[in-house]
Amino acid sequence: SYETNQTITGFIRRVKATFDGFTPQNILISGQTIPMLHGKLGYRSAVIHLALLTRPGESYDTMILSIPLFRVPAENPTKLFEQLLSWNNAATGTVHFALDELINSINIVCVRPIEGLDFQEFQTCLDQMMNVRANAFNELHKNFAALSLEAL
Repeated sequence: SYETNQTITGFIRRVKATFDGFTPQNILISGQTIPMLHGKLGYRSAVIHLALLTRPGESYDTMILSIPLFRVPAENPTKLFEQLLSWNNAATGTVHFALDELINSINIVCVRPIEGLDFQEFQTCLDQMMNVRANAFNELHKNFAALSLEAL
């Protein structure tokens, strides 16, 4: 919605991120075509992908923030997936790891309904994503060096 667009754009300005605006697009979810706004913001040392949409069957807008971390290794990624699932299961916040099959990458994501989202929570989500990005990347490279994780 227009209100969601304006709210998130205001939050982006307040965190002093770079942002070129939203691009509209239609996507297919559960067999339905729905409108989505997407864009990229530069925050600290990362490019964060941002999408705003209303999922089929829901009456509220959802925000999806995503940082591509690395490509899925071609050879035997099972142990890596197990580690990521373990970290996801232990997570207490809204930030988690996700597989993006379209670009064959592991991403750090934050999915949050817009309703009730305030600026402090938006900024905290961005900061948590950045912390997970730094810590997870270093830990995974240390423990899975043989997999040749290709940074994105």
